[in-house]
Amino acid sequence: MNKKNILILFIFVLAANLKAQISNDFAKEVTAVLDAKTSSIVGKEIEKQASATIYDTKLKISGFDLTYAETIFGDDLSGIYIGTSSDSVIDAISQQLKNIPYQILDSKQTPEIISKSIFDSDILRKIIIKDKKTQEKVMTITRFKDYILMEVFV
Repeated sequence: MNKKNILILFIFVLAANLKAQISNDFAKEVTAVLDAKTSSIVGKEIEKQASATIYDTKLKISGFDLTYAETIFGDDLSGIYIGTSSDSVIDAISQQLKNIPYQILDSKQTPEIISKSIFDSDILRKIIIKDKKTQEKVMTITRFKDYILMEVFV
């Protein structure tokens, strides 16, 4: 392999790794959102519809576009990863989540958390975050082929 090909390969590998990086503050940001009261999360109104009002969020999680919605079905805090969905991104997320004071279930180690139903057939990986005391699910991070979805249960 000549020097030019080695340089191109190095740049390609470096670019792929840069895309997969999650902020070093990811665990702190997730913990802050999970520990916050709704009033600390809800920002300014973005859009009002007949069945929902969508708000920006005051608290942020680096790499995710978070929104809060008040709907006729209940409130929802969710976000989409703004980068490319990949194994390395979800691996980095999983690694960071080991530093938060919650129980973490990762389908990489616990595949049965992804049901065999038709509704979950397109899920590549799922991370469930539970409150250690109550065992209630407080957040899920789900990797699909084209995106990563974060849902916080408020």
